[in-house]
Amino acid sequence: MRLAILFAAVLPLAAQTPAKPPLTKAPGDPVTLTIFANSLPDRAPLGLQWEVVYPAQLMDPEGKPEAGSAAVDSGKSLECKPRKEYSFACVLSGGSKPISDGQIAVFHFRIHPDAMPGKVTLRIQSASARQKDNSDAALRNTESVFIIR
Repeated sequence: MRLAILFAAVLPLAAQTPAKPPLTKAPGDPVTLTIFANSLPDRAPLGLQWEVVYPAQLMDPEGKPEAGSAAVDSGKSLECKPRKEYSFACVLSGGSKPISDGQIAVFHFRIHPDAMPGKVTLRIQSASARQKDNSDAALRNTESVFIIR
């Protein structure tokens, strides 16, 4: 199981894709963080949990995180709670079907109007997958970068 993230449906970031220049945003712009799951055949998990870490000094969440299409199609629900002022702890669970490959969660943020130019990193960390045998498998941390101009 791998988790990958995508900004604004423009910049895929996963180990198997070639490096692309970071997405550029301006103060006041929206930022969409989309999380994808990709499993080995016959190894799709029944549930996932992870933490999204974002720079609260530069951006604010807008609305609640949403379950992605693969999560909904798998009969899962997404529960994300603020863990600290700069992170969400999320659990994707429910039902007995494994989680399909594809979009599992969507987060919406807005860059502060007074944000200074520079590099911004969003991280997915402390991720684990609940397997069919009820064991938990740790997943690698991943991150993505965009630039405030």
